[in-house]
Amino acid sequence: MNAKSVAALVQEQDPDRYASAQVANQNDRKMLLSLYAFNCEVAQVTWRAKDPLTVAMRFQWWIDSVENAVAGDEVPRHYVSQSLAESIRLKALPKEGFFRLIAALHDEFVLCGDGGRDGFTKFIENTAGEVMWLASQILGAPLSAQTTVRDFGWGSGVAVYLRAVGQLKARGRLRFLNSESDQRWAVDEAMARIRRARQNRLTVPSRVLPALLAGWRADTTLRRARNDVASILNRGLCESEFSKRWTLLSRSLTRRW
Repeated sequence: MNAKSVAALVQEQDPDRYASAQVANQNDRKMLLSLYAFNCEVAQVTWRAKDPLTVAMRFQWWIDSVENAVAGDEVPRHYVSQSLAESIRLKALPKEGFFRLIAALHDEFVLCGDGGRDGFTKFIENTAGEVMWLASQILGAPLSAQTTVRDFGWGSGVAVYLRAVGQLKARGRLRFLNSESDQRWAVDEAMARIRRARQNRLTVPSRVLPALLAGWRADTTLRRARNDVASILNRGLCESEFSKRWTLLSRSLTRRW
């Protein structure tokens, strides 16, 4: 039941990562989905709770769950925490990566005003970049692949953020990229990091493909944003369902991220 509930959560809240995980074998897919479900849960903390104390308490609950999983202790009876604990133990995932992710989300919540380019860089590194590196470790990525994976994770993470900019602004939570100049900078930097990652693709074993496929929509998003920055806020950066499905299929078949 846990596996089905975890998969349903990711499919609903993070369909891009859910789709990319389907490329993995059954055991790896289960562990990837447990990671992505954890990411969904912690990402929702600051949207479900508004006061700082409640947010801090809920983040601490997840920190304790990860600590217990790493230590081999009992974790709370929650379908995501129990599924994640199994993945952490089987793959010896480092707790620090999970903690950096939670800290980045907490810092974004308490941030007032524009966090600037340095703040945005760190935020994407410790959210999208961290999740992609943890996913890659589940699939057996060597330490030598970390820089390449994180570069690609950063670039694709920027694409995800740009697709959310309009909604974040409408809800009063646009902490970064408040100006067109910053948006242009983010697009250029994301494209540069993706290009650098692909130049170093030989550092990443083919078995890690399902983790990197999570960024399968990045190219389309970034090209649209570069060609028409105004669309980021005014018209959105969404593509058709056919375009999305074809992109994932073609990358899966060619095994090129």
